[in-house]
Amino acid sequence: MPTSDAPQKTAQCRPSRNDPPSIDWHPADVQAALKKRGKTFRGLGKELGYATGWIQRALYQPSPMAEGIIAAVLELHPKQIWPSRYDHAGRPKARIKRGRNVPDNIPPRAARHSLNREAA
Repeated sequence: MPTSDAPQKTAQCRPSRNDPPSIDWHPADVQAALKKRGKTFRGLGKELGYATGWIQRALYQPSPMAEGIIAAVLELHPKQIWPSRYDHAGRPKARIKRGRNVPDNIPPRAARHSLNREAA
């Protein structure tokens, strides 16, 4: 077998939990951590009186309340699990609402309609 002097590729893996977090946990990592504690998303929802899928939705879209519940079970701060969703002070970042790509200089819908009525 020929030998090569080229450096070998190393697999990219998640940084150690001791390192400062730079990326969000993978949803499977969150689910596995809950499972290690004997909890499931469905069980948490039933236990706390929420819809069973509501807490699991936090894996894919920001939901500060659901993130807080998951983090409390894991005895962590939500920023440690989802650093991209929180600012440097640990507060949830402002959410961008879908379908609301309206520039700041355009008034709200009700005001626009009243302007259209006045112009007519």
